[in-house]
Amino acid sequence: MLRKLAVVAIIGSVSSMSMACDRPNKPELPSVETAVLAQMVKAQKDVKKYLKTSEAYLKCERNNGRHDKMVNEMTRVGTTFNKLVKAYKEKSAS
Repeated sequence: MLRKLAVVAIIGSVSSMSMACDRPNKPELPSVETAVLAQMVKAQKDVKKYLKTSEAYLKCERNNGRHDKMVNEMTRVGTTFNKLVKAYKEKSAS
């Protein structure tokens, strides 16, 4: 019984480690021309989740090239989202 619990614990920790080492997908962002508030809120949550899972990925990714690519992608996603928010606010104000 104790041996089975140890095996389950090991499998659980290995699977959670491998999940952290899975490269997350970029979130899909809405078009500023057609976006409504609910889509912007969802996009914000998706970007935050993406950045959080990306940070977990970076902690276990040992390949410098992949690490750098991920950091660059995270920066692009954040910058794109910030520009989208700014454009959305400008559109909503007019």
